Amino acid sequence: MPSLDEEACADEIVAIFDQVTSLTPMQIVHAVHATRGKLYEVYCVGRLLAQLHGDHGLTPTYTGTGPLRLKASGGYADPLSPHFMLFDGGVLVGRVYTDVEVMTLGAEVALAHGATITDLSAYHEIDIVVLADQHQPRPSPGEVLIGVECKAVAEFEKSFIREVLGRRRELSFYRPDTTAFGAAIMASPASDYFLAYIDPAGNRYSQSPAVFEVRLEHWVPTI
Repeated sequence: MPSLDEEACADEIVAIFDQVTSLTPMQIVHAVHATRGKLYEVYCVGRLLAQLHGDHGLTPTYTGTGPLRLKASGGYADPLSPHFMLFDGGVLVGRVYTDVEVMTLGAEVALAHGATITDLSAYHEIDIVVLADQHQPRPSPGEVLIGVECKAVAEFEKSFIREVLGRRRELSFYRPDTTAFGAAIMASPASDYFLAYIDPAGNRYSQSPAVFEVRLEHWVPTI
């Protein structure tokens, strides 16, 4: 079973960010060395930015004062904090944050019926999110364009599948819609949702989650 090669991961982070973002070398190096415990999450941010650049022609631009930092736990999506903006030409189409608490679909439905959920089930943390440009500090499901969960563990567990399927249910109903990138999807509000992992054993669990619009991605550093 593979473990994360930290040196290869750090090298690929620098290479990806250097190709697709406006980060300075010192901002990249700071992220690599100051967030060692969350190194894979930084790598997944880079992979996601590269994918959005290659598949949709989006240009990621780093914004905010200071170096790239990842939060230690879930929190707010703050446009004044360091994060990435995604541009389609000159149009800002989304913002990339890490470790954001997102309102659950259950909490949103309750509000629509005049009720309020006040316990901890009202929000769930997602490792990486792409949000619509205009969003709340704790975004609603309709403001989430992409969600990514990151598992840098040597042994993939089936419980990871149950976790992401539950998260998908708290983001969207199982009904047709169209994503912000023009793709037809069986999830409404529409959002792309990925589970990224380093253990190739995760590939054996991909087919059923795909029905519910959960994509499994074997993202592993190769440098």
